[in-house]
Amino acid sequence: MGRLTKLQEKKHDEALALLSLIRRLEDEEVEFVYRHYNPMATHRIAKGAIYFTPFDLAALFAVFARIEWKTRIVDLAAGTGLLTYHMLRAEQFDSRDERKHHVCVEIEDEFVQVGKKLLPHVEWIRGNIFDRDLLESLGTFGVGIANPPFGHIPSLQPARSWMKSALPAHLATLEVMVRLCQQGGFAILPRVDTDYPSDTHRNLSMSVQRLRAAFPGVHLSVLQIPEPGEQKFVGADPNVVITELNTDECEFEQPYGFADVKTANGLAHPTQRVSVAAPLSVPAPPTAPVSVSQQLTLLAD
Repeated sequence: MGRLTKLQEKKHDEALALLSLIRRLEDEEVEFVYRHYNPMATHRIAKGAIYFTPFDLAALFAVFARIEWKTRIVDLAAGTGLLTYHMLRAEQFDSRDERKHHVCVEIEDEFVQVGKKLLPHVEWIRGNIFDRDLLESLGTFGVGIANPPFGHIPSLQPARSWMKSALPAHLATLEVMVRLCQQGGFAILPRVDTDYPSDTHRNLSMSVQRLRAAFPGVHLSVLQIPEPGEQKFVGADPNVVITELNTDECEFEQPYGFADVKTANGLAHPTQRVSVAAPLSVPAPPTAPVSVSQQLTLLAD
């Protein structure tokens, strides 16, 4: 676990108090939790690359990832659902009455529980975004969104042996989008993988080049370079960009699917399945009023 300042601890405790209330939270309360619920309080964030998206960066992301048609949208490695939260806020200004179906996939049960409280109308699924059995069970989507874990994460490696390219976790997440999503998707990525040394030359990293070699026609472009103040993650300060994964020029039918995942015997490659939960319910209202301290235990239970 990380070390919180006294102010961070105070705000985090206030967020927990809101989460434990036996009622649906008001809009301003949901925003407060998203701004102040802190994963450093309960997790070793560096070990698992658990870096929540900064609130303002997520809002900027939703501007560029705006979807104008009715479709299914999957949020991969969703955390508590901040990207989806801002996507939903942006949809409130759509002139068309075309509701999207949002699905959040997250491996940490604690974050799923929090997300269910904050976004109860979103479909929440607990599982590893690299578990092939899980991915196949999800069906197809129109678009994917993600602020994935960056780099080579040892805990995620065992579930990735079936994948087409040996890539860092953030780019392996793009392979998942190619396989699941008809129109590609949008992701927050390290700028080092999508660097622009000049206005006329794009220098993609070797990892991105391997992704494009594995899936011919896939195109990764930078939509926005956030201001430094918008990039301050909890516990880290990476240099990131908002990107679009475009599959319009792919040399294969979209989505790519999983038909290519084979063993030497021609059978689908088995993976260790991570449990997938049905939508998780919040605690049932007690028969008698409870104190705030008692309410705080409900989330942990």
